Amino acid sequence: MKKSYFPKEENEPHYAELFISWLNIGHNFDYIISLNSTQDDPVDAYALSPTQKPKLNFQITIADGGFLAAAGFQHTHRKFKPAIVVDSEVSIPWIKDAIKRKAEKLYPNPQDLILLVGGYAPVASPALIENQLCGKYDDLRFRGIYYVVTPQSEYPSGFVVAIKDAFTDSKFDSKLRAVQTA
Repeated sequence: MKKSYFPKEENEPHYAELFISWLNIGHNFDYIISLNSTQDDPVDAYALSPTQKPKLNFQITIADGGFLAAAGFQHTHRKFKPAIVVDSEVSIPWIKDAIKRKAEKLYPNPQDLILLVGGYAPVASPALIENQLCGKYDDLRFRGIYYVVTPQSEYPSGFVVAIKDAFTDSKFDSKLRAVQTA
């Protein structure tokens, strides 16, 4: 089993909370996040709305390379030479690898999952991630894919980049309209 220097379980609440805050502010939603304590469930966290908006299910992963680079670790990756990653161009493959690892898993209903990829800001800027990754994963069966960075010195509020946006989808919009008109 792969050892992470930044355990996923310790970071999941931070990514989920930042994402829900971003989503609620950006779309005027009222979701509340909860972590799933069931071990073998593909849903790491879920969000419920007091106003009966559709339930959101999240699978959370970490783009390890960004964290390792920021911490100054040397890390051998199967596609890269051992190195301290400091160039923002190099960090994009770490994000792609995190998405690919999750896409290759056989989840029962990936179309019901929103993938949150946690990362570290200094390695890749929001504009770079958006420029190189947005629209490239629309064919994956995940409902949405987001790169989430928690607050740090360069980005005091953190940031979220929609790699595959789940909330411009007409099916989601129609579910919201049905709830709002009911």
